Amino acid sequence: MNSQQPYQLVFLTIIIIALNLAGCASHRDVNLKFTDTSISNKNIPIRVKLDMSEKYKNTQWKKGQWVILLGTNLTKHAEALVSRIFKKANHNDYDAILVPEIISVNHQISMWAGQESTISVTNKWTLLDKSGRTIWVKSIIGVGVMEGGTAFTLKTRGEERALLAVDDLFVQTISEMTSSVEIEAYAKSL
Repeated sequence: MNSQQPYQLVFLTIIIIALNLAGCASHRDVNLKFTDTSISNKNIPIRVKLDMSEKYKNTQWKKGQWVILLGTNLTKHAEALVSRIFKKANHNDYDAILVPEIISVNHQISMWAGQESTISVTNKWTLLDKSGRTIWVKSIIGVGVMEGGTAFTLKTRGEERALLAVDDLFVQTISEMTSSVEIEAYAKSL
């Protein structure tokens, strides 16, 4: 038996433990802004019906076996957005229809753990009146940036970046909708 083998095993064990701890310790809470109700509760006096496609509700980013599901958060945030800034609409009693559509999801993954990786989500919003005429159209890009992560945290970091991108998308959407002259003019015409 080689006299260095016990030391090599101890050294290897220490490295494995350190990497595992680094992976676990690097998980942290993601700072989200859309969930902060102080951002905007401006009530636009339009009763809006949300029309989300199944494709929207099931949006995902995929590379090989790695899949990041975005649809659940997009759906939840879109519903919250409508209830937060527009008047409550009944199923058949509404003034406008809001149609969200994902144009693209891009994920640029860094080569090294400490480098930043970016995911961007481009969402096209179309607000239509009851007859289907366009009131307002806007494409908005939400971006989530965070370090790439180690082999232990890569998947978690990707999911956190996606959550940041969706959060950024909806914070920007609130700002764009509440400051839109087209939406304001339509509200005044009702």
